[in-house]
Amino acid sequence: MNSAEPTMLSALAENGYVFLKVIFDDGSIQKKMDRRYGEKIVAVEPALLPVP
Repeated sequence: MNSAEPTMLSALAENGYVFLKVIFDDGSIQKKMDRRYGEKIVAVEPALLPVP
């Protein structure tokens, strides 16, 4: 993944958490959010999943 910000589809703040819907995450966006905001604050939800 490049250093550009991810393409966000939607975001919802609820009960002290942020649910961030993105097109695709190979795990790198979640790691970046964990480093930036702390673990278990932002939940990254990809619309597309890798093909097994």
